[in-house]
Amino acid sequence: MALISKEIFSYSWEEVQCPKTGLAQLSPRFWRHMTLLHNLRIWWGSPLPMVRGFLVTLHLAGMEHPRLPDQVKMALPSEAQHLLCLEGPPRFASDVSVLQPAHKCKTLWQAVGVLAAKAESLGFTGIGMSDGELHLDLADDVRQWDQRSVEGRG
Repeated sequence: MALISKEIFSYSWEEVQCPKTGLAQLSPRFWRHMTLLHNLRIWWGSPLPMVRGFLVTLHLAGMEHPRLPDQVKMALPSEAQHLLCLEGPPRFASDVSVLQPAHKCKTLWQAVGVLAAKAESLGFTGIGMSDGELHLDLADDVRQWDQRSVEGRG
């Protein structure tokens, strides 16, 4: 299989594909997601490394998945946008790490909130906030959640 390019905007294929299988599904939704993520990163003016991209379903059914924390394994619904879908509509999600505050934010807690608001304005529909991370997807239904700790408010 020939690669289109070594990188997808400012992300590598290794960041996007399932870390266990190396699989990725290059659908129009994937390319739209990556374009919006690239625009978010440019607006932020600082790297937003991808922590999770595609995950293949069979690895969540009892097999070890090296980049998926245990608490996420337990909470991940079957319709999660990270899961590479071999049947049905293609989907994709990314979890990005917020490394440093920008745009006059004083804390990472505040930075995640500012990034989430900008992500929504760009067109992301699934937006989850946690300490130092932001989940983004283009699910058909609008969903937002905030799991940032109170201690992180600073």
